[in-house]
Amino acid sequence: METIRSVIMMLNGSPFCEITEEAVFRAFPQSDAAFLRRDWKTACEYLSQFVGTDGVCRLDPDIALDSSTLDYARNIAVFMLFTAMLESGVINRLPLQTAMRAIPVITARMAASEMDMAKHQRMDSFVAGAGQALEAAPAGDLSIDEVFARIFEDIPSVKSFSTVMEPDRGRYLTFFEMLYERAQACADPHYSAEIEQYIEVLEGELP
Repeated sequence: METIRSVIMMLNGSPFCEITEEAVFRAFPQSDAAFLRRDWKTACEYLSQFVGTDGVCRLDPDIALDSSTLDYARNIAVFMLFTAMLESGVINRLPLQTAMRAIPVITARMAASEMDMAKHQRMDSFVAGAGQALEAAPAGDLSIDEVFARIFEDIPSVKSFSTVMEPDRGRYLTFFEMLYERAQACADPHYSAEIEQYIEVLEGELP
């Protein structure tokens, strides 16, 4: 599937505004570029059904808002497009009822994004702390088993890594593979056995 670079929002069968990929990305100045590209690719999975023979996506916002709230790709598309319209001020020219219907979708997605960010911050904090502990291990007074005991005090659950997407998935997998190799030096085999569970989750298919 090709990335959709332009979406023309339609009202009553007539073009209302055009939203480019660049405009969508500008609406999220604080977001990581890799995550934006990932989410836009997901949005395009929904938008692709509205692409004409000219390669342009024409979308009636009311049709998008009438779709199932369980459609993840649709929710991402609505969130990104309406946020771009909000940032540009175009949303103020929409019929009030249409704009108001978009608010719950935007709010729900923002809440989900904040939860994802908090989860990733905790996982990143663990990775950084574990890396520092392993770097200090050779020069410290703790045995490798004692180092891993401390690492495992703060390790997030296996389940928390089960829904991680790229580019983080590959990064976390590389980290746990390194952690597994270092755990081979432990007298207690349960450390490497537990780390294997994280590797299996990160190598597996997303739910």
